[in-house]
Amino acid sequence: MLLLFKSKLAAKFAVAMTIPLVVNFFLYSEMQRQLVSLERINDELSVRRRIVESTNNIVIANYFALQSLMQFKMFKRSSDRQTYEDYLGNYRTELNNLAILLSNRPGDQQLGKRLVSIGQEYLAALSGSQFSPDEKNEIGSFFDSLERNRRLKNATVSFLLTLKNVANKARADVEQTALEESISRNNFKRFCQWTIFANSIISLLVALFFARRLVRRINVVRVNSERLARGLPLLAEVQSTDEVGALDTTFRKMAADLKQARSDERAMAGMIKESRDELALVINKIPAGLFITNTTGQVELLNTVAQQLLNIDIGYFEQASLDKIFRLKAVQRVGFFEQLLQDAREVAVSLFAQDRDGELIPVTVSVALFTAGDAQKYLITIVDETQNLMLQQAKSDFFNMVSHDLRTPLTSISGVLQMTMAGLYGPISAVASEKLNLACVSSDLLLTMINRLLEIEKIESSALVLKIDTIEFSALVKKAGDLISPQLDKKLLRLELDSEPCLIAADSYYLLEVILNLLTNAIKYSPAKGKLFMSCRKVNNQAIFELVDQGPGVPADKRDVIFERFLQADSGRDGSIGFGLGLSICKKIILEHGGTIGVKDGSAGGAVFWFSIPAKSQSSNL
Repeated sequence: MLLLFKSKLAAKFAVAMTIPLVVNFFLYSEMQRQLVSLERINDELSVRRRIVESTNNIVIANYFALQSLMQFKMFKRSSDRQTYEDYLGNYRTELNNLAILLSNRPGDQQLGKRLVSIGQEYLAALSGSQFSPDEKNEIGSFFDSLERNRRLKNATVSFLLTLKNVANKARADVEQTALEESISRNNFKRFCQWTIFANSIISLLVALFFARRLVRRINVVRVNSERLARGLPLLAEVQSTDEVGALDTTFRKMAADLKQARSDERAMAGMIKESRDELALVINKIPAGLFITNTTGQVELLNTVAQQLLNIDIGYFEQASLDKIFRLKAVQRVGFFEQLLQDAREVAVSLFAQDRDGELIPVTVSVALFTAGDAQKYLITIVDETQNLMLQQAKSDFFNMVSHDLRTPLTSISGVLQMTMAGLYGPISAVASEKLNLACVSSDLLLTMINRLLEIEKIESSALVLKIDTIEFSALVKKAGDLISPQLDKKLLRLELDSEPCLIAADSYYLLEVILNLLTNAIKYSPAKGKLFMSCRKVNNQAIFELVDQGPGVPADKRDVIFERFLQADSGRDGSIGFGLGLSICKKIILEHGGTIGVKDGSAGGAVFWFSIPAKSQSSNL
């Protein structure tokens, strides 16, 4: 029984179902036994009834046979004789059937044999008596010789007594069997009633037993779910190893996980609140004004920097949109927000904002789209450009000073030095000539640096205006090689050129300056009596230029910085003096042409400086 309590629910339900099944099986077995007994009794009744029926049929057939025989004796009609023969045949058939029935029953076999013997004696006596239809006598002569018919009389009496005994015994057996059948039916009826009642009671008790235990434990789980929802302690654990116990264990684990999740949620809420406060602090410390608007430009939120920059708060935009903070003409205010969204999504636009007092503030405005819930919002970022404009003005003033206050005097100094060295002011000594030459070189170097610096400024300030023409790239490269040949001769360098015809759209002056600058650098770092290799070709709609030298190459960690201003890969590797402006100018010019420039290692050492710009097809030039 203890094992039953520790079993699984499926086993318990199986036990609850097995008990009624066992009772039903016992009931079915007993019912089959009773049915077999009833069938046996019915078969016995049927046999007894057939014995009685055969006995009656024999008597009836004998009676009508004798009646037909008497009529035949009296009237001599052949039909009466035929009737006699027919009844006599029925007599014999029924006698044989009765004999067979009696012989198949263990207690009636002797009676059956005797009945057959007496029946045959009766027929023999009838055939040998004056009652035989073959006798030529009248019915009145039956008594002429009573002695002849005594045998028939005795046989008839004996046969009829035997039939009477058979019939009486059969009737007694029928009555006894019928009584047994009635008793068996009543017993079977009472058995079925008590068995069904007992089966119902047992099934109900077993079902109540298991249901009570199951419902009690399920109620523990249900009550625990309610207590968990109200935050109350759970009831004691269900002591069971079946599915209800597993459900209780799973529920308790879930409750523990939920409790931990609630604790983590509270901790996370605290962290989110802290992060929100920190985020709000960071947003308010960002050196830019932030505005959140809806899709129509209505301001919904602004940060502290925006409030301080413009001396406003959210109430400033009551019944007004974002364009209220900008200095705009009346015609510009129509559709301003839609135009701002279109212009400031990719590149910040420059505008003038005005504070509450009407003071103008130069700003740059950018727009970012984001989604809050199901609604679209815009983040408008406004950056105060006052300091930048002041720096730009200072930068412009600096370059104006360099251009007018330095370049002009240096040009005059360089000219005077060159005329002095030419002897226009009289003869000079060798020492003075050497010193003047050094001063001239220094002034030329300083003037070159100033000119390069001004060129970069022009490029960065978009003041560089390119004169784009369709030119033959290979011819431009060859021209550069011709112009640089005097510098090659000084170091006994050899320049090899491999060029393919290629049309480009470029400013020949600035592009030639790029090639000459790269050649000058290659000559500077190449060893004497070395070789330079220069090529140009068209690859995938790009015009590619490459210059290979035999110098020390460019370190890998310097390749990304040598094209920046005032930076060199190694300023002391050749002992020359430079300012790191040439490659920066080259990069700006190539970028203005929509190309790229870089450096890589040569296959046989040295460096390979290259650039690529878009090429034109031959058909586009026609």
